[in-house]
Amino acid sequence: MEEDVKVVEHPNGQVELSSSLPVSKWSNPDIEPVPVKKRTWGIYAMMALWAGIVICIPTWMLAGGFIAAGMNVGQAISLIVFGQIIMFFGLIGNAYAGTKYGISFPVFCRASFGLKGSNYPGLIRALIGFGWFGIQNWLGGSAFSMALGLIFPKWAAWDAATTITEGFWITGLSGGKLIGMIIVLVLSLIIAYSKSEGIRIFAQITVPIMILIALGFFIWTVSKVGISAMWVSEGLPTYDFLKVSPIFITGMIGYWLAMAVSIPDFSRYAKGQKEQISGQFLGLIVIMAIFSLLGVMVAQGTITIFGRAVWDMIELAGLIATGTGTIGSVLIILAFVFVIMATLSTNVAANMVAPLNVFINLSPKYLNFRNAAVIFSIISVLIAPWYILSSYETYIYNWLNAIGATLGGVLGIQIIDFWVIRKGKLKLLDLYKEGGEYWYKNGINPAAFIALTVAIIITLPAQFIKSLYIIQSYSIFISFIIGAVLYYLLMKFWIMKEKD
Repeated sequence: MEEDVKVVEHPNGQVELSSSLPVSKWSNPDIEPVPVKKRTWGIYAMMALWAGIVICIPTWMLAGGFIAAGMNVGQAISLIVFGQIIMFFGLIGNAYAGTKYGISFPVFCRASFGLKGSNYPGLIRALIGFGWFGIQNWLGGSAFSMALGLIFPKWAAWDAATTITEGFWITGLSGGKLIGMIIVLVLSLIIAYSKSEGIRIFAQITVPIMILIALGFFIWTVSKVGISAMWVSEGLPTYDFLKVSPIFITGMIGYWLAMAVSIPDFSRYAKGQKEQISGQFLGLIVIMAIFSLLGVMVAQGTITIFGRAVWDMIELAGLIATGTGTIGSVLIILAFVFVIMATLSTNVAANMVAPLNVFINLSPKYLNFRNAAVIFSIISVLIAPWYILSSYETYIYNWLNAIGATLGGVLGIQIIDFWVIRKGKLKLLDLYKEGGEYWYKNGINPAAFIALTVAIIITLPAQFIKSLYIIQSYSIFISFIIGAVLYYLLMKFWIMKEKD
């Protein structure tokens, strides 16, 4: 019986329940608080998790993109690290509740949005997860298909023959890459079914290998141009650098915003606050800086070698292999192995766990981790990642920017609610029952709904209207401020007054 379940507070500040909650509309084993004895992730485990998320092709391309924009290594790294530091404070601020109470992202959202209302921010986060999961699987599948094509030329010919170059939803689709995507997707499911332990172990195994492969590109570039050529560059003039800096910093923050919003899904497994803070600092700040440094230095070196900044690792592998015969083919296959490994390591942790928890939160009585994963995987294919990647506009402006602008408001509401409204304290049992502290108005907190909706209405249209370029460039900050301030005012002068 739920009445027999008690809240247990430990001297180190962690809180748990005395026993499992009965399966109900609001709880099942996948979303109930993690018992303290099962919160086993130490500093290395948290660091390895982030290393597995950070060390991937999109991160390498993002870092190299700073060089492609005309910056030098110093300018690029300074903006990358500065953006990461800003993101880090939001990240650990949101992770704290997960570590203290052992709760997941959807359950944490119940405190601010209500038991029913938590589906609102959850679905936004899930939508981004669909896109990234599908995109990463498509990249991994493309790498698989292209590697297979190097070994079996007929496969490459068939894949080329089945490529569709025109048409809504189907542009960019090909038979070989679709088969490769399905294979990578199945591998992702196998890792996901092992849940947190499988993700942690896989990250610890693959990360060192991926680092060695990335170092291979760095060593090759150094052998061609030397270290000095990577550092000696005028970069952007001071005025131009200062002018574009805010936009690039916003991009760096936006790159990890989805993870910051849903970080309780992972911090709930940490041994304590010291472990989650230290581990995430080492993984997000230190490892991200090192991996980004490799990316920007290699991109800088390619300017000397090829006359332009080659910021795409796969393209670079192809250029390296040109004219080298069998050795070149082996290098390309090695690069594709890197893509597949990075996809599996990053995708499950960053893009699958949080959306799955959202799905389960929709109907805990009928959904569990396994059947929700199957539904999620099908949707990630139907969302057509091949079409999203068919052009720069559909990928950046019509997809990530438009959806990413909405998450700033979610993070703002989460931070203000937990740290300002509730002073860092939650009523754990009330997160799982009707009529409690977080039931608000029939399970929905109108203050959170209004604040987030206003933030979205102001920032989302800016992604499609050129005259609102300034709002688009700073949409994450604007959304965060609007969500946080409006939520606080509505809570203080409306919701909390009604309770009193």
